Amino acid sequence: KAHFSQYGEVTDTFVAVDNETQLSRGFGFVTFKSREMGEAAIQECHGREVKGLSTQHGRLNVKMAEKSKVQKEWEQKNLKPDKPVAAKAE
Repeated sequence: KAHFSQYGEVTDTFVAVDNETQLSRGFGFVTFKSREMGEAAIQECHGREVKGLSTQHGRLNVKMAEKSKVQKEWEQKNLKPDKPVAAKAE
């Protein structure tokens, strides 16, 4: 969190760990307050070595997370717009 805070307000962090060893699986997620902050972090960090953060392979692979197809379908089905849908007049 400390490293990424220099690019904007970090609202959440998650590091994936192995269930058996409790060691890092080598990836995690950082959530910023705005998309612009996330894009700034991607621009500055992608492909760079950061002491204490980089995996054993060397460089950070930083990218914007995307919603899965299943998540998008669920939201489309279950999250209704606030405005009522107008009926077609005939």
